[in-house]
Amino acid sequence: MKGKRLVRILFTIILVIVVIFIGLFLYNNNEAKEIINQSQNYLKKTNNKYYLDPLIKEQNKYTVGWLKVEGTDIDYPVVQYSDNLYYLTHDFYDDRNSNGWVFMNSKSKLTDNNLIIFGQFNLDRSIFGTIDELMKVGTEKENSTMNTKKKNKIIFITEDGYTEYTIFSAYIGTDYKDYLNRNIKDFNKSLNVFNERSEVPFGEDISDVDSIITLSTINEKDIDRIVIHGYKKK
Repeated sequence: MKGKRLVRILFTIILVIVVIFIGLFLYNNNEAKEIINQSQNYLKKTNNKYYLDPLIKEQNKYTVGWLKVEGTDIDYPVVQYSDNLYYLTHDFYDDRNSNGWVFMNSKSKLTDNNLIIFGQFNLDRSIFGTIDELMKVGTEKENSTMNTKKKNKIIFITEDGYTEYTIFSAYIGTDYKDYLNRNIKDFNKSLNVFNERSEVPFGEDISDVDSIITLSTINEKDIDRIVIHGYKKK
């Protein structure tokens, strides 16, 4: 009898934990969607060109730009903090949120030849949760929203204007650290390495490249990173 009672108690505890977990998951997901909807007001477009409204810094003074990635749901303001851990657990309004936010590497500058941006790969598909769509290009996965017949773009927008990058490489980067160099010395050699490392056949011409942008998923355990590279021609 006591054994059955203990089982019921354990079952109840587990059920409560599961309900709390699901509740937090849905709450964080809804919060992220609400922030994204609100922040869209600060992305402006004139004559088919994007620019970022400076007033967005009244919402978050750490805002440095806006990131759009074709074929994904990535379409958010980007922040930059003094370390790369803070925005793993905080949202755009600096409230605690396990989904985190999209952020530029803490040491990066807009003049770097490798602009590095991080985001968590979330199960609810928020933040960098749809970046895996870029890993399906040219594969047998017909439901992919990307294809190699067009130039797949990453657009980074600041108050001064925007830059378009063409995606040329996508791979799992857990075993590599070289893509985290924000100012690459042997630039052409590194580009060839990134290109050869790609698990997706983009088939891009990477000669005469001026700079690149690197998108990388990130988590506290620092595992299973998806890495995406895009180039800008001279």
